[in-house]
Amino acid sequence: MKRTCQCACNASLQPRLLTSPCFQKGFTLIEILLVMAIFSIGILAIMTLQITAINSNAKARRIMMGSIILTDQFEKLISADYASPGLTPGAATSHADNGIVVERNITTTPIPNIKKIDLTVTWDVTAETPYKVTYYKRSPG
Repeated sequence: MKRTCQCACNASLQPRLLTSPCFQKGFTLIEILLVMAIFSIGILAIMTLQITAINSNAKARRIMMGSIILTDQFEKLISADYASPGLTPGAATSHADNGIVVERNITTTPIPNIKKIDLTVTWDVTAETPYKVTYYKRSPG
């Protein structure tokens, strides 16, 4: 004997079997797997964005630290006297800090009483493009 009941989901209220759509309460296995696949793709996309953000922040930090060290070197050179030993032409020195190398090269120019100062920032750890800045210092006289 088949069990029957009155189903309220149909307007005709005819007797239905217990296996009819009115008695199915829940999700099928295919629906659950589909939702899990979509959710997994979304999580992987968010993880990729997070990794990209972390790498970009690390690169920005390295560039900022290099520019701070470069600015510090420039301030020292600008405030130094024209005839100071640190501004002797031909003196190529380097300063390393936190994996950042600042190279300083001082040369004379064809114009009298002017020295050319080249500062180059490079990184030990990464193969990022080095930054080069040139400054000209004139004697006060």
